[in-house]
Amino acid sequence: MNLQTKTDTIINDSIRLKEALYKFDHHLVFNDNSDDSQLFTNAITIILALTAAFIALYQVKSNIISSSRIKWIENLREAISQYTVEVQNCATVLENILGKTKGKSKEEAVKIIDTEYHLYFNSSSNSDILANKILLYLNSEEK
Repeated sequence: MNLQTKTDTIINDSIRLKEALYKFDHHLVFNDNSDDSQLFTNAITIILALTAAFIALYQVKSNIISSSRIKWIENLREAISQYTVEVQNCATVLENILGKTKGKSKEEAVKIIDTEYHLYFNSSSNSDILANKILLYLNSEEK
């Protein structure tokens, strides 16, 4: 028994059921008698699909760049704010040291500096780290 399925103008598709074995054979036969209008329609459809795919790819790329720029500016702002806090801490610690040592003898001033200097050193080190981080966020070749 031979069953024919609906045929396309380009592809002839048939399913055969062989006697008692219940084996399915699937054959694709290309016809040469298709008209050019169907081929033209299919070509236009493929071109439109590819154009839509390229537009979607461009939009995805633009969205990725935009989100990366937003993340970059947030990180830069955070680094700048931390830097200003550390510079202010350095100034405050130095001012406190100078205020405590004012009018003291040299030995007393050295003791005060020995006990307070680590605070200044920590703030100074942190501000140096953040300054370098800010420089890395910025492109030195652009204005």
